[in-house]
Amino acid sequence: MQAQHNAQISGEEELSQVAQKCLDSPDTHLFVVGPPRSGKSTRLPVLLSALSGKKVICVQPDDRVAQCHADWIQSNGADAFGDKTVRVGYHKDEEDMKPFSVPDYDVTYISSRWLYRMVVGAGFNESQRFSDKGDRFVKEGQHLEVLARHRRSKLGKSIGYVLLDEMHAQSVVQEIGYMAIHAAISGLAEAPIGFFAGTKVIYTTAYPENYTFLDCFDLSEKEIEKRLIKIDRGLAPAAGYQVLERFIPEDSQGSPDDDYHRMAVQKAQEILKSNKEARILLLMDTMYSSRNIARQNRNLQKAVKVLDLEAHDGWNAISEHSKGPIVILATPDFASRIPAQGITDVICPFVFVRPVLSKKLHKEIFLEIYLVKWEFAWAKSHLDPSLETSTIHYMCKASVHSTRKDVCGARFRAADFVDIMLAMVRLCPEHALGARTPTRFLIPLNTAERAFRHLTIIPPIIQEGINSTEALTQWVMPAKLFAQIMVMLMDRCGLDRRHAYFLGSLRQRMEDDQIKSDHQRLILTVGVCMVVFDDSPILRMKRRPIPETEAVAKEFSHLLDLFHFGQQDESTSDSWMNAVVWMDIKRRAVAAGSDMAKFAREHCKSKQVLVDQVPLLAAESKLRFLARMVGLDEISQKGLCDGSFLKHVEEFHNADVLDRARAAITVWQSYFYAFQFNLVYVTVEKEAVKVIDIGSATEVDYDGNHVVVDLFEQSRVAARYGRDGFYATFRTRTYFGYRTMAVIPVDILCNIVEYSGGNNGAFRLRYLLRLD
Repeated sequence: MQAQHNAQISGEEELSQVAQKCLDSPDTHLFVVGPPRSGKSTRLPVLLSALSGKKVICVQPDDRVAQCHADWIQSNGADAFGDKTVRVGYHKDEEDMKPFSVPDYDVTYISSRWLYRMVVGAGFNESQRFSDKGDRFVKEGQHLEVLARHRRSKLGKSIGYVLLDEMHAQSVVQEIGYMAIHAAISGLAEAPIGFFAGTKVIYTTAYPENYTFLDCFDLSEKEIEKRLIKIDRGLAPAAGYQVLERFIPEDSQGSPDDDYHRMAVQKAQEILKSNKEARILLLMDTMYSSRNIARQNRNLQKAVKVLDLEAHDGWNAISEHSKGPIVILATPDFASRIPAQGITDVICPFVFVRPVLSKKLHKEIFLEIYLVKWEFAWAKSHLDPSLETSTIHYMCKASVHSTRKDVCGARFRAADFVDIMLAMVRLCPEHALGARTPTRFLIPLNTAERAFRHLTIIPPIIQEGINSTEALTQWVMPAKLFAQIMVMLMDRCGLDRRHAYFLGSLRQRMEDDQIKSDHQRLILTVGVCMVVFDDSPILRMKRRPIPETEAVAKEFSHLLDLFHFGQQDESTSDSWMNAVVWMDIKRRAVAAGSDMAKFAREHCKSKQVLVDQVPLLAAESKLRFLARMVGLDEISQKGLCDGSFLKHVEEFHNADVLDRARAAITVWQSYFYAFQFNLVYVTVEKEAVKVIDIGSATEVDYDGNHVVVDLFEQSRVAARYGRDGFYATFRTRTYFGYRTMAVIPVDILCNIVEYSGGNNGAFRLRYLLRLD
């Protein structure tokens, strides 16, 4: 009967009824389920604000999605209800958060990361922050407390609703956002200004079958069912359009897991031949995968407009290409639907790269994980329902597709808990490891301890067997510059915890060692380069190196002296070499008045080394953004982004030996401390490279396509000092092996353990750095 009734009313009326149910419910925790395109993310928040007269916060997986929803509402006139017009806006993650403020708009779209910052900021006691810095600061802290009380009394009941939207993906970032609001509402943490006892939290999803509501807000399944409000259709189009499903032939040879991108490109070309007006969404497994040949395929780009959502301004360009043939390349998060209109075909992979905790190596590594049926359904939801026929192309056999599981739950539960633990300790330290925590999932104590050891400078900061939270509480907000910068970079930039630790530690060491100001700028700029090109290297080896080829050094021989930052031949890394090559290409392209991509294609030809066009073009915006966030001035940002910074590096190499040594040690020591748990010992015999993971004392593989450091040259350097190998760390470990190397000079390791030479040194370190 309910379904028949809803079929007779408009989508607007149904959403109005749903909003009214939310208003009338005596419960402060509600759950809304509705199909894709039903208006959960766009129209429902507007109706809630208009009907209640309260502010609404709509929390999205990231700030790009938040911006898309806010822009769509404003451009489509969806901000009105009756004679009321609701003010709609959004906040980007990098924006400064005003102290003691409430959202500026009636409906404010923010990311889960921004929500977390709101709650953590609300619980930060300003008088404690300034108490050890003199009377003036104590008075300033007291003034801020008075201001906070005034703002809370004036605006204490202004926020009526918080929507946690599209929570089915259950990513780490979304889980941290959930923890923040749960802690604030339940009293485990200080609630932000504007929250009050009547503030309602609404959990929304299109895929409740993925255990989306499991243990939410400490409610049982029956209690959640009582609070469940369903949208039968809302603004979603009526059913009846035909969706075709296509698979690869059963008799096809080879593994689609290994060859997905080549097959996807071929499929896109086939579609465009049969339908010249096709609008194709091609889903990629990861932003920077070397297998993403779709992003390198010029034939595809010549045939039709290709829009890469990972490229600079890719998302902003979606609305400019709402008509006509196009291929959209996207890395999905399986949360919010990608806002692409008129899609006729979706090309969907069978596996995606996901972080998984390796019990053998005691660390988080990236492995290929099979998708499940709800994720396939999410991909299918991008097809335009206004078309009579649309098609989803699965890059697997039908027989394999039929065996896939229906759901997967929270993917991060199979990975490391470092991010969850760190977020929880900063949010509510006294409850981080207690019986009552804001997280939905039990975190084993031994895993939590190991997680913290991953983040410590001198392991272990938490001793074996500790069962209290006293040590955790003392560590939460230490009065150290590196901790403050680390928190800022993680929360505002979404930076990886190890990279944030590296940059924070770098700043702290420069202060402690009283490095000259001009060298401080240089060191910090080098750090920014290493972070950006760690994540998105531009150089790819076409095959594993062999002795005497020295492919990168040969191709860029004029940069040979710059590939080492410091006076030692060991002071080098993949990321720094990538940064040097990028800046060199940039400055030469600027001098020639040429486009950077075109210049690279014409002047960087090699049988051994490929210059990847995607990260080449995306690097400048990443460098500028991160440089600004760490406090580099406009001149430094400009020098970094136009390549002229290399001149300063050349001058640095000719500087005083002592100053140069101190600066270089600061960089490499900070980097090693951030990535010390990926420490390996490398030996080379003839053409055989052997990599020993010290954390597990096992031999591991390395990804030869992503390692551009000359391993054979480093082996010769080690031999000159009477060693049979050298130490290194890697950025991460994937299915293909360790990736992105940094060679660690022995004198830095000497600060940790007395070096005895040969393999003994490596295995002695293993006992100091072991994780269990």
